[in-house]
Amino acid sequence: MFNRKKVSVLCRTVAAVAASISMMLGCVVPSFAQVPGNTPDEQIYNFMKNECGVKNDAAIAGIIAVIEQDSEFNPQMVACDGDTGADRIGLCLWTGNRLNNLKAFCKKNNYDWQSFEGQLRFIKYEWETSFKNVNRAMHNTPIDQDYNFPDSEAGAQSFGDYLVCQYVLTGFAENDEGKRAKEYYPRVKQIAQASSANAATTNASTQAPAVTNSAAPAPAAQAAPAPAAQAASAPGQSQESTEQHIYNFLVNNAGIKNKAAIAGIMATMEFDTGYNPNAVNNQDGVERYGLCSWSGDRLKGLKVYCKKNKLDYQSVDGQLNYMVYEWNTYFKNIDRVMHNNVKDQDYNFADSAEGADQFATFFVLQYTKFSNVINNEFAGDRARNVTYQKVVNGFTAK
Repeated sequence: MFNRKKVSVLCRTVAAVAASISMMLGCVVPSFAQVPGNTPDEQIYNFMKNECGVKNDAAIAGIIAVIEQDSEFNPQMVACDGDTGADRIGLCLWTGNRLNNLKAFCKKNNYDWQSFEGQLRFIKYEWETSFKNVNRAMHNTPIDQDYNFPDSEAGAQSFGDYLVCQYVLTGFAENDEGKRAKEYYPRVKQIAQASSANAATTNASTQAPAVTNSAAPAPAAQAAPAPAAQAASAPGQSQESTEQHIYNFLVNNAGIKNKAAIAGIMATMEFDTGYNPNAVNNQDGVERYGLCSWSGDRLKGLKVYCKKNKLDYQSVDGQLNYMVYEWNTYFKNIDRVMHNNVKDQDYNFADSAEGADQFATFFVLQYTKFSNVINNEFAGDRARNVTYQKVVNGFTAK
């Protein structure tokens, strides 16, 4: 999917020049001096254990493998998305609005956004704010038991695949991160054992360990994006008839009873695409298509699914059926939330206008993944102020 060979020439040149200067001066410039560890994987391990409190070594193996596969541990990596042509930058290949957020976060908290430490701290910040489902899975407190990953090689492989799908957002198919995570698991256990041995030695030789106060960075301020231009309705259909059809599908075919969830889904579709299954939107720098703004491998998945099931991928019905298919396979957490089948009360959305607002934000963050922050406030406002009442009326009111 990504052409990792298409790396910024300037980035590589600057790094080479810096290394040459260091050698001539007889000094070594530590690349990741602020993060303890002798190698990048040790540094990531220590950061995940000490800063993020991750206890599951399978999760840490998944994290390390994904970062290695996608960026070769290079915080200045520039990879080209083979599907969209957009540049993805850094340890987790950020792009669009999330890349802007990385820069804003690091500027606010006095980190270099191109540094190893700055990017690790931004990863932690994203997990604690926009990707709480990933944060819960890492700490073995997921809302869906399907995302309880055992501390084993198999768990590492599953978590690597999960992290690509739910956090790095580079697609669902044909990635090697999970396989690499399985291979990395013994290495993580080796690092863990060495870390424990070092800690025991340090404790034995130190009477009064120093206390380090490491303040968590303040959240970066995120500017509200401008609303996306409304796309025209599907050819041959009025917007009203299309939205009525979508409402009927969500109630009768998807079996959703919570009106707030229906309103959140429909408000997101309306705001992003105007209910047009042929809408193309590249507001966040990634070309997205259809009712749910699919891109990359997920867009390919839409086409493959519709061809296999003799549906038109450009039609409302084809896309709605694929959406439900994704919920039932890759996004089981969303499916459970929509049906109020969750144990975590944070994800039990009230059947109210306020619940519709909250669900729209959840839907953007967890399903359409519009750079994870773009459009969520606007879709939420629409769901609360307009769409929820339409759903209550069954979309029969003019």
